[in-house]
Formats: sequence, C-alpha cells, structure tokens
Amino acid sequence: MNCEKQSSFLTHAACRLTRIVGVALVVCQADSCFAQTLSVREIVSDSVDLKMLADREKTVHISGRYDGRLGSRIRLAKLPVEVVPQRSVTLPENMRTGQRLTVSGLLRRTRDIIVLDTSRISIGTTDVERLASRAQQLRQNQPSEMYALADEFQELAEFYDDQELRNAVQSLRLSAFQNQRAAVRGDSAGLQRLAESAETRGFFSEDLIASVRFESVIAAAKTGMENGLSKRIQESLPGWNEPSKAEPFEHEALYLRDPVSAFEASDERQRRQIVRLVYRRVRLAEILNQLKTDGSNGLNMADQLQKELPEETAAILKAREAFVQYRLQGVPTLNRRQLEDLVELLTMLRRESGINSMVTEWLQAQERRLENGQLDGVLASAEEYLFAWERWKTEAWRQRAVELLKRGWGMARDTAPQEADAIAKRLEQLGWTHLRGQWMTSQDVANLPGNDIDLAMKEGRVVKGMSPAQVLATLGEPSRKVRLLSARLVSEIWIYGDVEGSGITVHLERGRHVPSDKAAVTLVSRSR
Repeated sequence: MNCEKQSSFLTHAACRLTRIVGVALVVCQADSCFAQTLSVREIVSDSVDLKMLADREKTVHISGRYDGRLGSRIRLAKLPVEVVPQRSVTLPENMRTGQRLTVSGLLRRTRDIIVLDTSRISIGTTDVERLASRAQQLRQNQPSEMYALADEFQELAEFYDDQELRNAVQSLRLSAFQNQRAAVRGDSAGLQRLAESAETRGFFSEDLIASVRFESVIAAAKTGMENGLSKRIQESLPGWNEPSKAEPFEHEALYLRDPVSAFEASDERQRRQIVRLVYRRVRLAEILNQLKTDGSNGLNMADQLQKELPEETAAILKAREAFVQYRLQGVPTLNRRQLEDLVELLTMLRRESGINSMVTEWLQAQERRLENGQLDGVLASAEEYLFAWERWKTEAWRQRAVELLKRGWGMARDTAPQEADAIAKRLEQLGWTHLRGQWMTSQDVANLPGNDIDLAMKEGRVVKGMSPAQVLATLGEPSRKVRLLSARLVSEIWIYGDVEGSGITVHLERGRHVPSDKAAVTLVSRSR
C-alpha cells in the first residue's frame, strides 16, 4: 500500500510505513505522505514549475526510471534534478536500469542546480513488467481495455525511446487484435470491419491486415452469399490480376486444406499466387452463373473467361461447347457469317468430322427457303452452294451449284438472253462450255479437234468447212468481197482488215449451180 492511498483514510498524525523492497528500507513520515506527486514526463513537458517548487522548498514525490548512480547520488532518466539521498536512506545494490523509482524529499535550488534531498525511495518493477502485470488483470474478452492499456504505455515507450517497451505494447495490441479476430471467425463482414479498423489504427503490419482481408474473402466464398465478391478482391488483395503459372507453389497442399493458414505461411510472391487462385474460383462462379441454360451466350462467356481467366481452359471449352450445341440446333436459320463462325468453332474444338454434314444441312435449308420456281431463286441457291464450295472446297457443293446454274441458263435462254449469257460466263468460270446444244466440261472441249467448227466459232476462229453464215457469225461482215467465176465454180474472197496491213482473208467456194449459202470455206490466211 502506498502513502497516497493511505492518505485517504489516515489522520494528520504521524504515520510510519515499514516496507522492504530488495534490500532498501523505506521509512515514510506523515508529512511526506501528503506531498505533491510528480512524474518525470510532467517535469520535462514543463507542465510543472520546478523552479518555483524548489524556491519554496516543497516536499515532492517524483516518479521515474532508474538510470544509474554516481557515488552516493542516483539518476532518474531525463530528470533535470540531482537526486541526493539523505544519510539515513540506504541504496540497494541490485537496482536495474529502467526500474521504476519514486523518490521523495525536499526540493531546493542551489544556484542554478535543483536538488532533491531524498528521504525516501520506493523501488518498483520495470515498465515492461508493470505492463505485463496489468495486462494479466484485464478481461480477455475486452480488447478495448487492452488497447487503452497499450496506448497508455505507448506514451512511456516514446518518451523514453524504449524499444523493448514498444515491442511489449505491440504484443499487447496484437493479443487484443487476435482476440477480436477469433470473435468474428467465419463472419466475412465482421472480418472486413476488423481489417478496416486495423488499417485506421495504423499499429499493424500490412501483412496482418492483408491476412484478415483474405480470411474475410474466404469466409464469404464459403457461404456463396455475397454478390460482387470478385470486386472486393480486386480492391483489397494484390495479385488477383496476375495469371497463374502451371507450376505448383510451396504451400499448395496446405492451401487445399486451409487457405488462410497457407496465405499466412507464404511469402509475397506465393501470396499473390494464392489470391489469384481464390479470385479465379470466385470470378469463375460469377461468370458461369451468367451462362444461359440454352447456351446462347456461351461464346460471349467463353470470350470473357479467355480475357479474364485464361487459366480456366476447361471452363472456356465448356462454354464454347454450350454455344456450339445451341447453334447446331438452329443451323437452318444461320446467316453466312454465323455459319463461318460455327465451322471455326467446330475446328477449334476438333470436331471437324461434323462440319460437312452440318454445312450440307445448312445448304439444303437455304435451297428450300429460296425455292420459288423462278430464275432468281435458282440463281440465289447456286450462289449459296458456290459460297460454301469456295470457303471449304467440298466438290459435291460445287457440282450442285453447276446443276442449278445449268437449270437457270435453260430458264433464261429464251426469255432473258442477257441473263443467260451471264450465267454461261459463270459456268465457263467453273469449267463448263455450251457446244453443239449441250454443256461440255473443259476436258471435253480440250479433246475436240482444233478444226471443229462449233469450237472455232466459240473461240472466234474461222476454219475450213464453215458456211458463209458461220463466218459472218464469227467475224462479222468483211471489209471487202472479191468474186471469181469459172466454168464450174464460184469463188469468193472475203477480206477482213487493212489489205496493206494486218488482216484475215477467207476463201469460199461453191458450184455454179449451188446456192450461195451452201458455199464452204476452203482456205483462211492471215496477212502481216
């Protein structure tokens, strides 16, 4: 019991308290029990007029830290006063630097030096020991009291620049924090508030705060009740946007059992890996939750996954497969671009074996849709087949296009000659020529002799055996005609071009009694 507490129930009569602290015998007179009690911090902060008290020779108690001795005198850390024990005060030999001392006596001034004639010395424990003792008396479920105690001793640690006391204060704060953390374990919102509070206090490391944030995310992920959890991860945990590499990390097995413990056991690089793994799990669920049951938005979901979570190859494939199934159910209604995209997807998914049948189904649907018994419907169907053939080179589609074009040419030959000519040119591009009243392939035409009249007319040439009408159909009217008569024959020379320059000369002959339209070409020459 100290004198200050005694004074609340003692009279002004003299009191004597005998107490043994270490080897020091402390004797307290009643007058000193009512003296002013000061701390070194108060004195140093100039909140006390020490000189005035010395001039008035006041009796005081000064509380501070033992900082050593010089002869018979002792020092209190940072105290600008000489502490001179009276002869009746015995100084113990086992005092430790930093122990709490309360020195009591008469304060006086000698010139510019303030002296405390010390009649009493009370020896206590160190501040670290005092903190530990008081902390043991606190209720463990009251972190606020632990924080308040830590704040109180923080001021002492800063005043004395005492790193050991700082460490003890921080340890107390950590204990309070861990008590709070244990109280909200599994409560995502509570853990999040705790992390925000810790950040505001500024006493805890970013690693510890990050661990609580991570625990909050894991708690939310387990319940699956929080919307926008991926956004919270983005805002609070670094590493979420760094795609994971294939190799395992050191604490991967622990992560599968206890993600929070794995996070706390990992270094910065590994923590980023763990954050990415959690983000992938959360974000994947969010994206797949948007996948429609019919798969109609599967391609968009796959693209989003490819952009945000390229590691999720199985999920990307699944989304694409869902879209492919959706598209395959509506092949007849696809446009060309959609068809091309679907073929590309099937190729990507290594389902090439189904491409031909799928495109054939589409072509047949287009033919049914365009069929109207008119020329335009036939030609439009042919173009769809040609589009597919040019894109994917299946010969059956080219053959069907040729059949449709031939049919269209037959429909246009008498009613729309110009359209028929255009169709014929399209067929010629595909290797077909109309000769002798029939369509012949390029190979068939190549097998004809060079003097074949139909082939020559097709190619704009004049050959032996042509009639005048065929020559006119091939070269048109000549520039000049020359007729020669004999007893039996009529010969005509048709001159095309400039006689003095380049030109063609065609010789025709017939009998004198044969009609002129029955003449035949006997010779064709070209002048240079």
